[in-house]
Amino acid sequence: QYLKITFTKLYFVFILFGWKFSVYSQTHIQNFRYNHNSEKMRMVWDLSHNVEPKLEYDVENKTIYVIFEKTNMSNGLPVLSENPYVSSFTVLMSEDRNTKFIFHTKKEISLKNFNLKSKGIFGNRYVLDLQDKNHISEKLHNSIKQKPPRKNKYTIVLDAGHGGSDPGAIGPYGSYEKNIALFIVRRIAKALQKNPNFQVILTRQDDYFVDLQTRLAKVNEKTSDLFLSIHVDSSKNNLAYGSSTFVLSEQCALEEARKIFQLSNKGIQLAGGMGEKNLISSVVINFKVDHYVTQSYKVAEIISKRLSKVTKTNKVNVKYSEFQVLRSLKTPSVLVETDFISNPEREILLNTPKYQKKIAKGIYEGILEYFGFFEK
Repeated sequence: QYLKITFTKLYFVFILFGWKFSVYSQTHIQNFRYNHNSEKMRMVWDLSHNVEPKLEYDVENKTIYVIFEKTNMSNGLPVLSENPYVSSFTVLMSEDRNTKFIFHTKKEISLKNFNLKSKGIFGNRYVLDLQDKNHISEKLHNSIKQKPPRKNKYTIVLDAGHGGSDPGAIGPYGSYEKNIALFIVRRIAKALQKNPNFQVILTRQDDYFVDLQTRLAKVNEKTSDLFLSIHVDSSKNNLAYGSSTFVLSEQCALEEARKIFQLSNKGIQLAGGMGEKNLISSVVINFKVDHYVTQSYKVAEIISKRLSKVTKTNKVNVKYSEFQVLRSLKTPSVLVETDFISNPEREILLNTPKYQKKIAKGIYEGILEYFGFFEK
């Protein structure tokens, strides 16, 4: 009888905890956002759990169904802006708590979907890309031919760290960071200026001091596509060596986004009655920060990979920081620490034209890779 009572109690315990588990394991759609350009429309769902929804595409009726099982929505939805891909969309929630997104497309499209697991500052995401089928065929055909120069050049802002009265880090043999950074920047600029797809802006061209606001103003002088601040590192450990890249931390990016959007988006409202305050905190900022941090991290990762071969670190080294010089949400921004001036051997190397050329080449090739120009 004791065993019978025990098993009976356990049975109810399992029922109780099983119910709780099913409730707490339910997926929450924390946010939904989208963006589009001439090549594709990307939709992103931020999820509490890494789950893949059912994806169905009714070609005849030009309708896409994205069905999340056992889910609910944590936020409202953004208003659909005019775009070449989707005319309208609806969200339905069934009694069994399945959430269905229905998108009506304007033309026949190609779908690409994938999941991204939680990593670093980013949570779980489900991504769906829409592309015009005709555009894809044309693009594939054109890719067989040699890629022609762009009509509008990419603008790259190169910032040589420190300068003038600010020497930056000083090596054991007395070398100044400001000088090495400038030498490397000049070499990167020279390579970019020879490429018809790029134009270059330098925050300083010689050994003089440039304040932070002037450096950032250079980013906004024209519509720039990438900002790189070049430095050399220093450490108490005089054996430290290797390169690293830095992007702005998510918290700092959010602070900058709030300043911008509080001033420029006061009239926007969300579906479901969400006002300006919720808009700023839930959709617009999240999308802007996600885009900004993602692109900055992407180029930082590419450059770090290239430089790791030059500086023999053999690892990708991307870090998050609060460097003031990175506080711009208008363009992807990366700070590059090329190597350690505090290491006597590396200080000597950093002062040689051969090593400077290798570093500049690694950064230049990283820029090419980021913008889709693959040169060997």
